[in-house]
Amino acid sequence: MSSSLIIAYLFLGGAGAGMLFVLSAVSFFSPSRDLDLDGSGRLQPWGSYARLYGLGYCVSLAICIVAALCLVFDMARPDAILGLIFNPNVSVVSIGAYGLGLCIALNAALAIIWLSHFRPNIMLCRIVSALAIVAACVVMSYTGLLLGIIPHAVFWQSPLIVVLFVLSSLSCGIALVVLAMMAFRLLAPFWNAARTVLLVDGVLIGVELIVLTVFIASSQQSAPEAVETLVTGDLAALFWTGLVAMGLVVPLAMELASRWKVGLDVHPCIPAVLVLIGGLCLRICIVFAA
Repeated sequence: MSSSLIIAYLFLGGAGAGMLFVLSAVSFFSPSRDLDLDGSGRLQPWGSYARLYGLGYCVSLAICIVAALCLVFDMARPDAILGLIFNPNVSVVSIGAYGLGLCIALNAALAIIWLSHFRPNIMLCRIVSALAIVAACVVMSYTGLLLGIIPHAVFWQSPLIVVLFVLSSLSCGIALVVLAMMAFRLLAPFWNAARTVLLVDGVLIGVELIVLTVFIASSQQSAPEAVETLVTGDLAALFWTGLVAMGLVVPLAMELASRWKVGLDVHPCIPAVLVLIGGLCLRICIVFAA
C-alpha cells in the first residue's frame, strides 16, 4: 500500500462523494418552483440551477475518477481490479469499489440530466438523486472502513474513524460546492444558499471537533504511540496547525463571527479552502500516525 496514493484516495474519494451527496440532497429536497422548470415540469438547460448542478456534478465526476485511479494504481497489480469487480464474494473492498463506480456513473448521469437539451422530467432527476445520495454515503463510509480492515494497525480499528471521515467528507463536499459556485460565477445569485450551506458546515465542523477529541482521548489506551506521534511527536505541527487550527477552529470561528455580526464579514470561499486543507491533513495524520 502506497501511503501517498491511499491518502489521495481517502481525500479525493471522500470529498468527491461528499460533493455528490450535497448536490443531490439539495436538488432532491428543493421545491419544484425553485428549479429551472417550464410549465410541464421539465428542466430548462443552462438556467442558473442547471448550471450549478450540472457543472457541479462534472466537478464531482472528475474528482471521483481521479480517486478511482489512485485506488487502482495503489493495488500491487492494477489489473486485479477486474477480479475484484467480478468476484462473487462480497467484501468491504468490493463494496467500496462498486460504490465508487456507482458514484462515477451517477455523477455522469446527473450532469447529463441537468445540462441536456432533452429537458428530462424533474421526477427522473429526483430518482437518480436519491440513488446518488445512497452511493455517496457508501463511499464516504468506505473511506473510513478501508483502514479498519488492516489488522496490524490498532489505531485504525476505532469506529470513530468512520464517523470522522464521513463528517469530514460532508464538510469537504460543501466546501467544493461553494468553490464551484465561485469558479462558475454563480456565487452572486446563490449567495444566500452559499451562506446557508456554510452554516450547516459550521455544525458539521463543531461535531467533527468533538468526535476528534473523543477519538484521541479513547485511543490513548489502545494506541498510545500513535496518539503521542500526533499530539507531541513528528506529526504535531501538522495535527495542531493544519487539522485543528486551520481545518476546524478557524473556519468555525469565522462562521460564528459572521453569523453573530461581530464586524467580521468573511467571504465564503475562505473557510471553504481551509476546510479542504483540514480534510487533507486529517487523512495524512490518521494514516501516518499508525
